[in-house]
Amino acid sequence: MCPGISRHELACEEAKAHLMACCPGFSGAMLSCDDTSDELMGCDDVGLDLADARCLTGRSCEVLVESGACARAEASLDTLPTTSPWTPVCLP
Repeated sequence: MCPGISRHELACEEAKAHLMACCPGFSGAMLSCDDTSDELMGCDDVGLDLADARCLTGRSCEVLVESGACARAEASLDTLPTTSPWTPVCLP
């Protein structure tokens, strides 16, 4: 584990909270934002891709719902192991 919280973990937690606030069917319980990497391997093994996390938090709730990001996030949780990255849901 990396000491403290990395910017990647923070971005993941912020995106997770935003999805939970915006998407009625998104519980977020299966999405782990904890860094599970080994210190020698770096601090990048977080459940949500950094670019996707930033994209999600940068969009309004209305856009997330209308673009289908909420539905994709909910569907991603069905197949997400808690220690593996999920499929990006925030499309450009």
